[in-house]
Amino acid sequence: MTDTCRIPDKTTNRFPPATWLTLTGVGLLFLLLIGDTRSPQGEPLMPLLAQLAICELGFIVSAIAAFIGCKADWGNCRPTINSFSAMVGFVLAIYFIATGIQLWPQ
Repeated sequence: MTDTCRIPDKTTNRFPPATWLTLTGVGLLFLLLIGDTRSPQGEPLMPLLAQLAICELGFIVSAIAAFIGCKADWGNCRPTINSFSAMVGFVLAIYFIATGIQLWPQ
């Protein structure tokens, strides 16, 4: 019986590319949340087109982070920072696409 788990031979980076992309997605999330706050007149602080652009960019960056994180940890026995980055990236991608659809004018 063969074991499909493998332990990486080389030491991994402290912050692999999937982690940097996930952190970029989190930054875009905070920018989107701050831009969506309302002024006293009831208007959002950021224009609608900017919010839609942030949603699109956030979706693309988060989806790439999820793909890279999954690909880097494919076959590992134990979860690493890539696994965590992939999970967070996947959730962020879903959030960005849902928010973008919600913001899209009918």
